[in-house]
Amino acid sequence: MTRTAAVLAAAALAAFLMPVAQAAPPLCGPRATVADYLGVRHGETVIVRAMAGTRVFELYTNPEKRTWTVILTDNRGVACMGGAGT
Repeated sequence: MTRTAAVLAAAALAAFLMPVAQAAPPLCGPRATVADYLGVRHGETVIVRAMAGTRVFELYTNPEKRTWTVILTDNRGVACMGGAGT
């Protein structure tokens, strides 16, 4: 398994296994807006980008703060947060 595939698989598993924050709606919006928010607010940059069915899967991280965020973008350009953690 390549390193990218391993990181992608681990991030996807973590995103689906982590508990959902209570009373917090998913963060959705235009992909550029969500990506800018992750960069400005959390200092995260994309390290993995892959197709997941008809969606684009992206893993953003900040190695210094040890945070990560997964977003899924549909074919209309709407991105929703799939998970986040430390």
